[in-house]
Amino acid sequence: MLTFAKGILWVTTGGSMESINPEAAMVTGLMRTLRTENAGIRIESAAVISKIFEIAFASELESANIDLEYTERNIQILIPRVLPDPEANKASVQNSDFPAVEDQLFYQEDRPLLLEVGTAGLMDTKRFVGDLEHDQPLPDDFVEVAPKTFSLNFRDVMIAMGHLNETVMGHECAGVITRVGKNITHLKVGDHVAAMMRVRYANYIRLLGIAVSKVPNNIPWEEETSMPMVFCTAYFSLYDTARLQKGETVLIHAAAGGIGQAAIKLAQLVGADVYVTDHIFSNRNVSLATGIIAATNGKGRDVALNSLSGQLFHVTWKCMAMFGRMIEIGKRDVEINTRLEMSGFLLADRTEMPVITFNVPAMKELSSKLLAQP
Repeated sequence: MLTFAKGILWVTTGGSMESINPEAAMVTGLMRTLRTENAGIRIESAAVISKIFEIAFASELESANIDLEYTERNIQILIPRVLPDPEANKASVQNSDFPAVEDQLFYQEDRPLLLEVGTAGLMDTKRFVGDLEHDQPLPDDFVEVAPKTFSLNFRDVMIAMGHLNETVMGHECAGVITRVGKNITHLKVGDHVAAMMRVRYANYIRLLGIAVSKVPNNIPWEEETSMPMVFCTAYFSLYDTARLQKGETVLIHAAAGGIGQAAIKLAQLVGADVYVTDHIFSNRNVSLATGIIAATNGKGRDVALNSLSGQLFHVTWKCMAMFGRMIEIGKRDVEINTRLEMSGFLLADRTEMPVITFNVPAMKELSSKLLAQP
């Protein structure tokens, strides 16, 4: 009835406003859910109201201009709306343990700001505060950059939600150099640069000069900041670590993401046989191992770039080839110290298969070398 009727007027007694029958309010939640899921349905709730039905379903009225909940109090028809109260919100913040937040310009002359994470997992506790270390002298091997764009990748989201035991958000940016240290010779003030970093989001950041690479001025800022992490991760994983060779097979999980797309391009560049969406395998299906083994004539994969966790991590492990290399770029199983089933080594030709974990902070020490690759 609720999903197929042209219109419904549901009359309750004491289910809204000054409720005398709280159980009658359950239907209000049901109707709000239905209206959210089906924008074309009109379900009105009312308490001892009759004229509302005729008005609400008048064909000449646009649905956007119709209120869908009504109540009656002291022989008056009222609309139970929720409206913001800025003064009450402000007073609530002032009485809390967190300082009040004000909207201001991100770039302000002589006012360096950085992102402060209050409580991991609570998004409203993140705010920009004054950077007290900015007034310190710039080290000789560092440069100062005014970022134009930051990337927000999956790792940052995991940190923000409290799923990783870290508080520093911000791993890559693109911007303009504002100062250089005495020992910096390959960069100058005004250069457009991209960098991998391990500092907080800020309007002025300090980075080791060797971790910063100059980029052409005609590349949009968004593109400049989106490339360092994903391509360096893919390059370091497939080329430097897995030593992927022409003709080998590689399975790339989460291929629609940034690292997945970069890994596909680099794997194709070297001439590897890539197993992702091209071969239609689902990384959410535990039958993945069976499909991979069958597609490779029982051999399995030479290289796996794994970002899955839980049961699917073990599924990936079970279908490696002889002398295969499994590169683990996920963090979830590492953080919770997940065990790897050692029985996999009892399978034929498994005694020479390494599992290599990927350390993003350590890779950043090599970022200048990686970013300089043609």
